[in-house]
Amino acid sequence: MTEDMDKEVLAIHKILGVLGELSDDQERGRVIRFVVDRFGAGASLAANAARGRGAGAAPEGVSGSGERKFEDFPTLFQTCSPKSGPMRALVAGYWLQVCRAQRDFDGQTANNELKDLGHRASNITKDLGALMLQRPNLVMQVRKSGTTRQARKTYRLTEAGIHAVHAIMAEPDSQ
Repeated sequence: MTEDMDKEVLAIHKILGVLGELSDDQERGRVIRFVVDRFGAGASLAANAARGRGAGAAPEGVSGSGERKFEDFPTLFQTCSPKSGPMRALVAGYWLQVCRAQRDFDGQTANNELKDLGHRASNITKDLGALMLQRPNLVMQVRKSGTTRQARKTYRLTEAGIHAVHAIMAEPDSQ
């Protein structure tokens, strides 16, 4: 990801966190309308609507659910071009959970996917842990098998994590 994309993804995460704290859709709608008006984004939203894409439309090449279809993990990885360990773990988790339609994934399986591409994580648990510490969380731990620190952990991408991967795929350089 580029530095600009990192800033955009961070801004999206902060906005999602703040909007999530509001109590209902009406409050969120008022805040979103204010921000759109304040920063002049209304013109681009109107242009999207004129092209048949709604205000919340997915980028071109991405389905209405935000998911693109990838034949294999190397294609997804190349499309996203993640630079850091946590971002590589996020993309691997997206492959397992979204593209392969698994409810959850474990760190070892994610690391095996990365290893096959020559990007083995030295500590996949640490990379996934960094994603859990972000606000909003991009990944959550849903299960731990065993009592030791080395016990197998099971993870799930959050909506924010899935949206972060969609934002990476929507970056013009990644398509």
